[in-house]
Amino acid sequence: MAAERLFRRFRGVYSVVPNPRLEGCFLAAALACGPGAVLSHYSAAALRGWVAWDFRAPEVTAPTPRLQPGIRTHRSATVERVYVKGIPVTC
Repeated sequence: MAAERLFRRFRGVYSVVPNPRLEGCFLAAALACGPGAVLSHYSAAALRGWVAWDFRAPEVTAPTPRLQPGIRTHRSATVERVYVKGIPVTC
């Protein structure tokens, strides 16, 4: 049986594949920033296909301040959200 292994994406978030698709990276970033966090700014536009992804750090907006290495975080007490491909995203 092959060795089973988890690959760390962000603090507290792991994947079962070493290089997940872009959507997997975006979901991992939102999950890493806790409850109520949503993908935002350029990352949200890239997920929707409005802009080409340029491999910068994903941007996430959360209701409480978050410091996550590898994620550019923003804070907002209230954020309207929709789900795009199963990922919480700002409206």
